Amino acid sequence: MRAPAIILALLTPFLASTPSAFADEVASDAFASVASSAQAVDSSSAMQALLWPQSATCEGINDELVRLQCVGVKKASQARTATRSYLLEGSGAAIQSVVAADKKSVDISLFACIQCDFVGSLVLGLGDYERNGAQIEAPSLAKTNKVFATGKEAEAWNKRIGQRLRAQFIVKLPANTERFSDGDLVGHKVEVVGYRLYNPCQGDVLLAKPASAAGPVDKEACAADPVKKIIVKKAPLVDRLSAKQIKRAMKPAQNQAKACHKIYNIEGRAKYKIVIGGDGSMVEMIQSGDFLGTPTGLCLDQAMSKVVFPKSKKAKTKISYPILLR
Repeated sequence: MRAPAIILALLTPFLASTPSAFADEVASDAFASVASSAQAVDSSSAMQALLWPQSATCEGINDELVRLQCVGVKKASQARTATRSYLLEGSGAAIQSVVAADKKSVDISLFACIQCDFVGSLVLGLGDYERNGAQIEAPSLAKTNKVFATGKEAEAWNKRIGQRLRAQFIVKLPANTERFSDGDLVGHKVEVVGYRLYNPCQGDVLLAKPASAAGPVDKEACAADPVKKIIVKKAPLVDRLSAKQIKRAMKPAQNQAKACHKIYNIEGRAKYKIVIGGDGSMVEMIQSGDFLGTPTGLCLDQAMSKVVFPKSKKAKTKISYPILLR
């Protein structure tokens, strides 16, 4: 991992004349130093928008001028993102905390599943993954083991703290970020520059690269018992999709459309004609309006292509859906 050269140049002569205890303190908070120069990405939709230049295609655009503009925007965006680093909150799939076989310790693992909130969109650290149905098993980044005097203490800690652990990742997006697809799963592989796994109740760090003094404390996260996992029962098959169901399914695409607007800052209106299959998949999608054949339009298509609707008894449902960018 490389820290910014300017920071090293400024700190090296200064540390040479400081007490070793202070030098150790600065070194132990190297993660915060690297993270301070990274751009915070606060949502999965924002991350997908950043990855758009690596996944969108300019092929199939009939207007040569528009196609060349698309290619130019892609290359410029790839060059810009490749020089930056990004700070992301890891999804729950990145962390595993389980009581070990000896019953008196807790095994804690951090995986390279940067954003794995749902099947259909995935950001992984470099490496291979395995898929078991809807479950994604990403490569392990680091492991640790926390030992207790008794099994009861191990169980209590895992319930109170282990299930609340949080992860942060510092990543870079190579100019040619690897993109892959696996059925309904679409993902990207990014470079993991650093990571930190910490206890939000007190800030103590369990795993970090580079070393980290403390993580951010969030007392509200520790005020109540951890939220229990909810088993969702299968929804009954409806005769036809309601307007409310369609609006709910489109919400992630609407959120990512806002991210597209932030990137290109172009206002206008897109209209989609969509054919939805009985299984909830998008059978056909045709865009018209102000963004057709533009980088903004391609970014919107990328967002729309990930929409999944509820299943219904109707074999095909045709809808028109507008997206307004202001």
